[in-house]
Amino acid sequence: MDSGRTLLLVGGGRWARVYLSILSRLDVPVKDVLVASRHGGAALQAAIAQANSAGIRRFAVVPDWREACADAAVIVNAAREHAATARALMTRGLPVLVEKPVALDLAEALALAELARQRHLPLRPALALNHCAYLHNFAEAARGALAALSEVIVIWRDPPAEPRYGETKSIDTGTGLGEDVGPHVATLVAAVARPAKLTSAVIARGGLSVRLDGTCAAATLTIEMAREASGRDRSILLRDVDGREARLDFSTEPGIITVGGVSRDADPGWGGRLSPLTLQLLDFLRADSPREEDLAAILDTTAFSSAAATLVRQAQHALLKKGVASAEDRLVAAKELLAPKLIAAGLAPPGDNAALETAARRALADDPEWTTYL
Repeated sequence: MDSGRTLLLVGGGRWARVYLSILSRLDVPVKDVLVASRHGGAALQAAIAQANSAGIRRFAVVPDWREACADAAVIVNAAREHAATARALMTRGLPVLVEKPVALDLAEALALAELARQRHLPLRPALALNHCAYLHNFAEAARGALAALSEVIVIWRDPPAEPRYGETKSIDTGTGLGEDVGPHVATLVAAVARPAKLTSAVIARGGLSVRLDGTCAAATLTIEMAREASGRDRSILLRDVDGREARLDFSTEPGIITVGGVSRDADPGWGGRLSPLTLQLLDFLRADSPREEDLAAILDTTAFSSAAATLVRQAQHALLKKGVASAEDRLVAAKELLAPKLIAAGLAPPGDNAALETAARRALADDPEWTTYL
């Protein structure tokens, strides 16, 4: 982007506020930042005021991104709106950085990639792990120490109401674990081996906990994901055909790499390095064309996440059909199954967890108005 350009930030939630904090102190050629949000409320207004107080550039709220004039956009609105928003903005000629998941199905992802090529526009996926030195250090260490892989195990668990970047995370129950965490897991796995293929899913707590099984090249692949877990857990374990192991535990970043029983800091330069989110944003703002590796990452993560989501939904349908699960587990499953259909029908705004819960309770009570959506 040239000096004096305007950046559009689509969305006013927690991630938008994180980006505002970064942009308020980042030395980049951006004069104005417009935040498109109708529901940001007091938290967004406070973040805008704080960003303006730094005096580096002007920050302002606009009600509708469709009417905003800008030169590039960062998309951090509801997950189910990412692909449509990106398509509309790219059609107007804007480069876009899109928070994960970029798209919810492969057809959407393919269309976005083709549009980026046709318009010669940067289309960047917000996959911060690709900007984490600790993951690259781990992949390099594993390649140097292990023979052919026999097993890949990924753990990704989040506690409830986790504080991150100065705020408490909340869950969008309209986006299941496969779609929400899938892009992160796919990025982790792709750093060490590919291609990954998922074959089955087992769920607990209605889908708040998921185990996915599959293959990664010639290795078995096991993924354990959870929301509202007892603690934060982020790790990847590799085991080779000779029984040797390499592990990255980044539950607390930058984490610990353990190879052959010897542990070390995963990124000794972490404290003096720009954050992965900052590096991701800088990379986007300096871009002037699409990169095939970015488009490939969008397609790969979308295919993986879509496959995971499909397997989870199948397990949730089976749970409801058997009718032996607890009322709480059935409610979780019903909310996640209803979400895409009700959002598409305009009956529940994206991110409106209360509306989804009301519909799910009525569907489980055999209300014909809602049961048909299951």
